Amino acid sequence: MPKLISLLVCEKIIVSKDEAPTLVNVVQNIKATLVGPQVAEVPRDAVAPLAWAIFSIWEADESDIGKEFHQKNQIIMPDGTPNPAVQGDLPFTFKKGLNFNYINIYGFPVGLEGVLRIRVSLESSGKTISEHFYPVVVERTLPPSPNTAQTN
Repeated sequence: MPKLISLLVCEKIIVSKDEAPTLVNVVQNIKATLVGPQVAEVPRDAVAPLAWAIFSIWEADESDIGKEFHQKNQIIMPDGTPNPAVQGDLPFTFKKGLNFNYINIYGFPVGLEGVLRIRVSLESSGKTISEHFYPVVVERTLPPSPNTAQTN
């Protein structure tokens, strides 16, 4: 059975000509600064204009090589509900050695504060064979109040 070696959320992934990935800015938390007249009422489906990616490395057993798998990606909101706007199915065939997958996404959910979990599962023949989670803390803040300068 395949083993997950690494699961990370990052701002950007750069893949070189020889297919070596470089991860830029591993994400642990998101601080969304609220602006505008309705800052007190943030919709639960609000998203921040942020490019980000889910990156995984899988190690295959000899028996997995050449077989097709599906990596399913989903966001679980802090209240435990799935976010239907960000879901993905990444089919791939295992090759010998380490196999890496990534999916680029634009827009990060900030509608609820708390720990948001990126769920990554591996499926084969329609069955989930492993499931993993990556936590990201979402905080919302108000912009700093402008300093008032005093003159004499």
